[in-house]
Amino acid sequence: MGETEMRRIIFPALVVMFTAVTLYAQVQLPTSSIRGNVGVFIEPQIDTSRLDPYREVINQYPGTLQAAEAQLAIGMVYYDGRAYSGSMREFKKVLGDYPVFPVTDDAEYYIARSHSKLHQDSLAIEEARKVVTLYPNSEWVDESLNLIGWSRYIQERYADAIAEFRNIMDHYPACKYRDDAWMMIGKSYKRLGRYDDAINAFSKPITDFPPSNHQNEAQLEIGVIRMKVAQYDTAMVELQKVIDLYPSLKGKSKAQYEIASIWFIKGDKRRAAAEFQKIIDLYPNEQVASYAAFRVGYCLMGLKEYESAIKQFEKTEESYKDFSQKDWLLYFTGKCLHELGRTQEGNTYLQRLISEYKGSSLVTAAKRLLGM
Repeated sequence: MGETEMRRIIFPALVVMFTAVTLYAQVQLPTSSIRGNVGVFIEPQIDTSRLDPYREVINQYPGTLQAAEAQLAIGMVYYDGRAYSGSMREFKKVLGDYPVFPVTDDAEYYIARSHSKLHQDSLAIEEARKVVTLYPNSEWVDESLNLIGWSRYIQERYADAIAEFRNIMDHYPACKYRDDAWMMIGKSYKRLGRYDDAINAFSKPITDFPPSNHQNEAQLEIGVIRMKVAQYDTAMVELQKVIDLYPSLKGKSKAQYEIASIWFIKGDKRRAAAEFQKIIDLYPNEQVASYAAFRVGYCLMGLKEYESAIKQFEKTEESYKDFSQKDWLLYFTGKCLHELGRTQEGNTYLQRLISEYKGSSLVTAAKRLLGM
């Protein structure tokens, strides 16, 4: 979801006064649990001395636009520092102390955003609706509409999300998030298992909004859905469009990976290996390249070319140090060695798997090969 950051505090007196003052808070401890990450959010501490220039303006020019903008700036320092409880407190002061000045819509929108950052989606929706209803001409209406629909999606209320995004399509023809709305409608239908409706929605950014930033992603989604419902030939045609039709690299490696996977599903392991190899050759820096390298080895194993498979698994481990499934490499290397009759050598890999990756789903299979 695109967020246009608010930076319109332009009153001349403050520009001169704060030229050398950063607007960003000094965070005293690292945080990894912002919106979208897993874990408990730890609110960072803000160096409140950086608020002093704004407070000075509020004291010198009480009840004025300058004071209102300075109060808004204080809220933004907290927001930019990810101290969202503090940002809401300061933005609410804008609403309470300066209700007649043209910064209340900014404050209301960032209250909604702060709730969203704290995973308080119902409250985020409530505040975002205030922006839409109380400030219909605000620059934040588009963002607020998008936030409402997105929050419903995050809540897994997919039918409600569809209704909110359709509201954008039906009543806000100038909204800059219309192609985003179609993408989210498609994703919501996909979650509901309504695949035909999802495909129709994903088609809109491709046909109705050229050049949409979502064309690659939308085309990829259509191909993935076709694959999901076992329409493999059609899926490959749709996925190939991602590779051939759009200049952006976004989604191309994923499309190529799915094409290779379809060949594997269809039973053509030789062709699948060649298609996975294309990812390694064309997109070597993409994260999916390491998985493609593993899948090349897996295809070779399926072709009973065990020596070649072992070499590929070893190459995968050497070339992709950050490959997250090292247990796979150990297990299938061990299995290939067993197939070659090199049982003792294979057992070394299987025993490593059991000792080093106790939580692996392959431990039981490894023990079975070891006769345990």
